[in-house]
Amino acid sequence: MNTKLIAALAVFCFIAITVVPAVQADANNDVGYQFQLDANGQKVYGEVSDRFVSEINSVNPQKTLQFLIPFSDPMLFSNEEQAEAYATDVVNSALAAIYYTDAEAVWLWDLPITVVEIKVTCAQAQITSSNTNKPTVYVTPVSVMFSVSVPEDMADDTSTTENETYRFIMALRDARIEVEGNVSEKVKAIADRLHSVKIVDNPSEDSKVTSVGNAYDALVTGASSTDGIAAAFTYLCKYNGVDAYTVRGSIVSGGSEETGCWNVVRNDDETGTWYATDISMYNGDDRSPLMAGASTSVNASGDGFSAVHIVDLDLGSDNSLRPIQISAIGYDWPDDRTFFEKYGTHVFATIMIAIIAAVLVYAIRTGNV
Repeated sequence: MNTKLIAALAVFCFIAITVVPAVQADANNDVGYQFQLDANGQKVYGEVSDRFVSEINSVNPQKTLQFLIPFSDPMLFSNEEQAEAYATDVVNSALAAIYYTDAEAVWLWDLPITVVEIKVTCAQAQITSSNTNKPTVYVTPVSVMFSVSVPEDMADDTSTTENETYRFIMALRDARIEVEGNVSEKVKAIADRLHSVKIVDNPSEDSKVTSVGNAYDALVTGASSTDGIAAAFTYLCKYNGVDAYTVRGSIVSGGSEETGCWNVVRNDDETGTWYATDISMYNGDDRSPLMAGASTSVNASGDGFSAVHIVDLDLGSDNSLRPIQISAIGYDWPDDRTFFEKYGTHVFATIMIAIIAAVLVYAIRTGNV
């Protein structure tokens, strides 16, 4: 084979192998849930969030909030069923994004076990093709209407002069703590604040209890489900300038699998890598920071993270949010990858460099350069 062709192929392989790590690094820079929404989803997210803030600041938040939100970005569908499915997904995705982001959104605290009834208003749009000069009728969702309510045990008692919902929110704010340091140090401090919270199960489908654990339960009463503990962690992280979100997923350990909520945290280094943080598995030891990857193993003593954290964003309603991509390995935790998982890219790059060098030397000696 022509040595020049070999050299060209080797250079191409070398460039390809150097690009791969860059692509993988970029994949870690996932954005939060809000920014996954399209223009209509952003509108729903913004109007619902703004209404929540307005209600809380009014000192007299209502139990139930009703929304009628017109869509700003026309979308065309071949039939009404497709149009309604799209609009329903837009609302569910926006509400889920708020739930995983804002611990003060008391109207959504029971979202995992409630179904938001969404009424979609559609209209017809007729478009004439310039090629056939024949009109085609499409269906476009024009607006959505829905309502959300405060959990019954958090609702205002109209027989009293004080608004109980507002009191719950203010108690939640008073329970916030300020921590200092880099991300890992802040995560450790917040974990220390939350690791003593008693974990209680969410109600089962046949349970008479209709409330899901929330950040108030975790920070004020000291007992909550993993939903509430994760929400409290997100709340304290954002209060202290740490980029964090709540996620719902499966925790696989020792052959068993549990479903619950935990968190993702973005490190403050140059890579901006996302790590899992699971307060429900933290026992208060001094292994700082409490950040790990999706496949970090349990250590020899049985403490720490389980073998696998799998993100699943299902809240009981359809939504199109994507999981935030978590680092494959832990930060300052045991690296359980195989040799080739750790160094395979570097080994391949070294081999390609050696091939390039050998081909170039041979080409120079034979005068084919």
